[in-house]
Amino acid sequence: MDNIDKFIMEDLMSDIILPNSFCSTILNGLNKKEKIKQYRRKKIIKAIITSIMSIILGTGTVFAGYTVYEKVWKEPFEYNNLNESIIAEKENYEETNQKNLEKSKIISIDKAINIFSNIFSNLGINQDISEENIKVNSELFSNYFEFENEKYKMILNANGGFQYFQNYTFEYNNIKNDDISKDEATKLANGIINKIGLDDQYILNNISNTSSFKNQQKANIWLAMYNQNLNGLKNKYNCVNISFNIINGNMQIEKIITLDNGFEFQNNEVLINKEEAIKIAKEIDRKISILDITSCDSELCIERLNSFVYIQEKTAGKEDEIKEEIIDGKSNVYKGYSNENKLRIVWNVKINYDYDEAKAINCKEFLGRDYYIDATTGEIIGGAWGLRTIRK
Repeated sequence: MDNIDKFIMEDLMSDIILPNSFCSTILNGLNKKEKIKQYRRKKIIKAIITSIMSIILGTGTVFAGYTVYEKVWKEPFEYNNLNESIIAEKENYEETNQKNLEKSKIISIDKAINIFSNIFSNLGINQDISEENIKVNSELFSNYFEFENEKYKMILNANGGFQYFQNYTFEYNNIKNDDISKDEATKLANGIINKIGLDDQYILNNISNTSSFKNQQKANIWLAMYNQNLNGLKNKYNCVNISFNIINGNMQIEKIITLDNGFEFQNNEVLINKEEAIKIAKEIDRKISILDITSCDSELCIERLNSFVYIQEKTAGKEDEIKEEIIDGKSNVYKGYSNENKLRIVWNVKINYDYDEAKAINCKEFLGRDYYIDATTGEIIGGAWGLRTIRK
């Protein structure tokens, strides 16, 4: 590397903020070097700009405001058949869990006993906890603490976080529940999630009156579904489900289950506004669909990278991520593409159409399309078919 190259790398690259201010930054750097003659400055600046732009275009960089961001979207890996998909998903599951295991620090048995005792007490259950009735599981990809007897089962993860509760004494004998309102049920569900120490981490997504079955017996229950709260946004990939009912004024909890898909949340900045996101989505949508747009809206949310729009664009709207393979005369569907397990803050742009069967490229177009526009870079990092209600 000659002196000029060294100067560019050491004195300029660390200060450059692209795209609007990098010329002045370069000039300021050059002014510090008295040995560089005035007549050479323009040539050097031109060479530097050319070099930087070559690097940017070659490595994939996106401008947002005054900062340079690496592109988020990368071309997915395509599976050739169902077996490939199954093997790859298994390997991916093991790799993700191995990473999570490496990050976790297992707490002491005494601390686990204390956490178990507090949760049982908070739930109004009188239960003695000791080292003798706690099992420490050390499986291939997880460490966790498990308490179980003839009445209850509870699991904590290696860090002492609540994972699972099941009540073996829950009654499934068609006993009539107390008639309570949705608001009353919501208050009770919020009380439960508070008692297990997760109230500040999760947001209620939905609560409904439904049924649960065991050994051909039915119980009417309230099912409350919570999503992880990340910066005030719901992360649907991490959730808690609580099922319970009220009989003669007494609440009985059936199960509390936490679900974590192990995706990496990148907590990216929101630099793209709603109008910009809608414009980006509409531009790509017009390359995919010829149906007239009847409505278009957008909201900030958390979504994972996927290949939906990538495949739609490649096939002019005809195909999505799902593939089909016939094995022994039976149809088997599977996800045909793999992306990085990353979650990003995106603008979910929802586009609905005036559905015309004769003009439709894909029969699923009556659902509309969702486009995930990265809130930092403006890239389209995924999407899905919409959830539009079928018109009667």
